Amino acid sequence: MNWDWVVQNSGYLGTLLAGHAIVLGLSLAAGVVIGIPLGYLLAKLRVGPVLAPVLDLLSYASSLGLLLIAPLVRGTAIDDRLNLILAFGTLAVLRICRSVLVAHRRRPAAPYAYLKVAGLGAATRFRLDLAYLAPRVLGTVGRVAVATVVLTTLGGVIVSAAFGPGGELGGLIWRGLDTRDLTQALSGIVLVVALAIMVDLIFRGLRRLAAAEPIEEVAA
Repeated sequence: MNWDWVVQNSGYLGTLLAGHAIVLGLSLAAGVVIGIPLGYLLAKLRVGPVLAPVLDLLSYASSLGLLLIAPLVRGTAIDDRLNLILAFGTLAVLRICRSVLVAHRRRPAAPYAYLKVAGLGAATRFRLDLAYLAPRVLGTVGRVAVATVVLTTLGGVIVSAAFGPGGELGGLIWRGLDTRDLTQALSGIVLVVALAIMVDLIFRGLRRLAAAEPIEEVAA
């Protein structure tokens, strides 16, 4: 391991890591802003049992399709950052939407029966929905985040192998493997693993915080 190379190229490595984080952040933002309201609306329309399996099938297929089609439509490289955001943003929207549908369908009946008997309004029902759905949806967001980090890297390695080195961490890993430069390859791998672990820990913590308020207390 050439630590001098790592120190001299720390700014470059930081830029690659920031690019990965931008793709991740914007993809997750799209998933949360679009997927959660859409999933909740579809759940209220009672179409969850029909749509959930469809969304499950579409999530990865549509993301892969966009990753292949977007460069042709836009006339850009396949690993262009906007193409990655479109593909992984679609993945996030569909997976999070499905998570909301499934979690809404599996809500416990007792607290809602109590609300109905007590004559409590829509605001209380929404609070109860939020208390039940939040930790489950955050679990899905965390899994999507880790998948986005891994798939962005794998995509970068594959694209670099097929079309020449790209500019993201996957490209750095491929360059290291192709030239047998252990320092470059390990630097890219360590940064990807560190980002994935950090993201996973963040969403695990958020999920625990969201689950801190028992459903029974919201309904009481």
